[in-house]
Amino acid sequence: MLQGKARLVVLFATILLPWRIRRLLYIRLFGWRIAPSARIGRSFVDVDQLTMAPGSSIGHLNVIRNMPLLEVGEGSGIHQWNWITTSAEFDGPPPGEGRFRGLKMGSYSAILLRHYLDCSGGITIGNNAALAGVRSTLLTHQANAHAGYVMTAPIEIGEYCLISSDVRITPGSVVPPRSIVAMGAVVTGALPEAGGLYGGVPAKLLRSNVGVGGWFSRVRGQLPTDPRETRAEGR
Repeated sequence: MLQGKARLVVLFATILLPWRIRRLLYIRLFGWRIAPSARIGRSFVDVDQLTMAPGSSIGHLNVIRNMPLLEVGEGSGIHQWNWITTSAEFDGPPPGEGRFRGLKMGSYSAILLRHYLDCSGGITIGNNAALAGVRSTLLTHQANAHAGYVMTAPIEIGEYCLISSDVRITPGSVVPPRSIVAMGAVVTGALPEAGGLYGGVPAKLLRSNVGVGGWFSRVRGQLPTDPRETRAEGR
């Protein structure tokens, strides 16, 4: 399996090749597991272990690098202009049972545009959840000024969560299922209850029981852009 400079040269050189050829090269040279219906656009993807389920996708102009692990669930997508990476300073998995370095996306989840994800401590995005809008930042490592070292802690985003634009999520944060995080919020630690609307700096519960409606009742995929599609499905 290719490593070092030879690996990087191949990854750059293959970006412009037709997808059918690239997929075969990725499987044979790197051992990546890519379903026949999955697709990677014109993006730089440098991952040790890549799994792409049926119908999953990575769009154009993403940079995904120094990643030990990337799992993209069925029908899930990383759209465009995202920067997803881990710090090369951390070798091996983070300490703790079940911990990993990288990104795991459940089924029919999405990362939209121009987001930055530091996956050094591990990020999990649940089924039907979305990092929506633009320019949100998820950080899983930070300097512990009191203890005098750099620590990592995972981020978990539950199923059917909706993360708005310009949100900041700090190491060790948990967004419970069916929650909405408002634009510009800063999430620190575990949010207290599922199905809440959270906003502010730091993010606090603004309203309970918001986890109902079209976003939370869809079986799979993103919301339609045309209201007529919603009426046609009887929502």
